[in-house]
Amino acid sequence: MTAIARDALGNTATSAPVTVTAVFGAAQTAANLDVVVVGWNDSVAKVQSVTDTQGNSYTLAVGPTVVSGFASQAIYFAKNIVAAAPGTNTLTIRFDRAAQYVDLRIHERNKRERDSG
Repeated sequence: MTAIARDALGNTATSAPVTVTAVFGAAQTAANLDVVVVGWNDSVAKVQSVTDTQGNSYTLAVGPTVVSGFASQAIYFAKNIVAAAPGTNTLTIRFDRAAQYVDLRIHERNKRERDSG
């Protein structure tokens, strides 16, 4: 299951938010892995936190990768997630300042896929 953050008009990129959210639309299975990829079109704003309403713990996996004067990207993960009914878990990314044109993507990888490589 993959979800993409959208603004009120349905656009994937939102202009200058301090907080960006995305809802996991499908049910989430306990012990699976959540992967979060967040990119934004500036090299100044920094991610302060990655949280969700189920209390899963997110760890920085890669980055942040910063191209000075252009863009930044980071990848986070939460392992052994808590089960959640469809639409009940919301992921929140908080920046230290307004971030330009944030693109947030979340994906759940099941334990069976994870264990097989």
